[in-house]
Amino acid sequence: MASAPVAAGRGSRPALRRPTRTGGETVALWVFFALVLAFYVWIVQTSTPYKFNEYYSGPYGQLADALLHGQLSLRNPPPSGLLALPNPYDPIANAPFRAQDLHDLTLWHDKLYIYWGPVPGLLLFLPLRLAGVWLPQNLATVVFAFGGLVFSVLVLRFLVRRFLPATPTWAVWLGMISLALCNVVPFSLRRAGQYELAIDGALCFGFLGLWLLLTGWFGPKPSVRRLAGASLAIGLAVGCRPTAALYMLIPLVLVVGAWRSGRWPVPGDRGRRPATTVVAALAGPLAACTAVLLAYNMARFGSLFEFGQRYQLSSYDQTHRALGHLSYLGPGLFYYLLLPPRPLATFPFLDLGPPPLYPWSVPADYTAVEMTAGVLPMIPLLAALALLPFVGRRWDPGLRQVAGSMVAAGALTILLLAFMLWGTTQRYEVDFVSLLLIPALLVWYAGLVRVGRRWPRWVVVAAGSVAVLWGSVAGLAESFKGYTDGFATNEPKQYRTFVDAFSPLSRLLASAKGGPVVSRVDATSKVDADAGASWGAMGPGSVGFTLSAKPVTLTIVSPGRRHSLLRLTAYGSQDGVSSVQKRLLVGFEGKAPRAKTIGGPGSYDVDLALAIGINRVVLSTRGRGFIRVDALTLVAPPAPTTP
Repeated sequence: MASAPVAAGRGSRPALRRPTRTGGETVALWVFFALVLAFYVWIVQTSTPYKFNEYYSGPYGQLADALLHGQLSLRNPPPSGLLALPNPYDPIANAPFRAQDLHDLTLWHDKLYIYWGPVPGLLLFLPLRLAGVWLPQNLATVVFAFGGLVFSVLVLRFLVRRFLPATPTWAVWLGMISLALCNVVPFSLRRAGQYELAIDGALCFGFLGLWLLLTGWFGPKPSVRRLAGASLAIGLAVGCRPTAALYMLIPLVLVVGAWRSGRWPVPGDRGRRPATTVVAALAGPLAACTAVLLAYNMARFGSLFEFGQRYQLSSYDQTHRALGHLSYLGPGLFYYLLLPPRPLATFPFLDLGPPPLYPWSVPADYTAVEMTAGVLPMIPLLAALALLPFVGRRWDPGLRQVAGSMVAAGALTILLLAFMLWGTTQRYEVDFVSLLLIPALLVWYAGLVRVGRRWPRWVVVAAGSVAVLWGSVAGLAESFKGYTDGFATNEPKQYRTFVDAFSPLSRLLASAKGGPVVSRVDATSKVDADAGASWGAMGPGSVGFTLSAKPVTLTIVSPGRRHSLLRLTAYGSQDGVSSVQKRLLVGFEGKAPRAKTIGGPGSYDVDLALAIGINRVVLSTRGRGFIRVDALTLVAPPAPTTP
């Protein structure tokens, strides 16, 4: 990343180094963006196909269609049976209606609304509806997710060129890769629904705003227009997701710093003082966006600050739940910061859920914990933020203000999410990870630049590189499963290709554990049939599924050829008839099964002759009804007795 010094302007800013970017570097950057875009598109394509129709356009397509017809509520009326319920928000009573694509829609005065921010519908879906096109919501999610990646990379590269130009080029590229894989976006794209669309929209506009802010404030030609564009972009981010309002902290810190020092990035305009010019540019568009959003709420719900969550048709009656409680902070911070992912014995080797119980007491209503992994185990480079107060002392004041305010915005977002909600979920980490990751990268880059002696420098190089690579690999791994395990479900052949390709590593893990491991259960009906607590080994109570004539496939990893007993703990036969016995069919995939009689509740052992590496065992029953399996594990066969 070669650069040439440029003379400082007024005394308020240090010398800026303009990059002398070579043609090869520009091509490499375009190739990088193309590869990331292809990866994001592939994630979605292997989970949910792109289809241009009303159903796949989702709630945002319905919103655009409603706006096109002059109304704020969705055009489809709620079912009369739902409206006839004594309490339509009762999650048990409204479950049949939520199953008809009404889940998490807002019901208010016998009309349906969406609570997700309206900006994606206005900017993407509405123009295409005017052209007669139903935009798939998963494709729109890819657009915003990729935009968020592009602008976060531009922010990182600008800060490096502006304040840390001696940073090695290889380290900048590692940082770019981490922004593409560690930002939780690949995980969110595996489902790419309306939830992820709103979140990724906020990421896109938030970092567009930061890029315009930084280039307009610290660029070689400070620009009031860019500052106004930054304000507009952050306002649009808030219109996607209200938590994005915390992006406003970054320009606020810059304004306060300029006010105290009297050093503004631009001169006065048309007789106005610089302070007035800058504050007007940064406040005006954002205030206008906020006013429109509040008016939108007022027009729908008669309240400026009601976004519709209170009246959702969800798994909880939120009309009787208050948002925000101090007792939520402890478990929320634990899940978002500290909870490690669960290891698996087979590809992709990491699993996010469902998470174990919080080790301490939680409120009785803290019941909405979904797949979550702490950012510190997943992205260990974030631990470098602990050094920011010490490293930042030697930084230019502008960089110190930007990095500090980004960390503050990310930390406040975590606190807000942990405080407001009675649970956690992985997709919400998109709100804050990139805000924290860029300052962490800058701390590492400062260490690379400042440390001159050989062995301390190699320690900094190695520690940072390992942390970045681990975070990138972990982010890549979580992208293969997501919430719904859509890759394995929709592209089983591709998924098995990956599993088989990584079988040597699986064998190594099984060997380290000391024996064969059940790593996966593919069942048509399951409670938790994906992973156990340690290397995928399922202990009692860690798996639940119904066993019927439809086959259930177990993926078992064995470090060598050996006999093992597959032990099933079951309720027994449940078929609605008087028979208490069933025939359990067990066999390796592609081979004829063996039959075993299952009676009442208890444990049943089936002998398996396992081959080296990946074994796929198929279970089913013969006849009517099903067997409820509660636990599944592998045990060593009893040693032969000597006479």
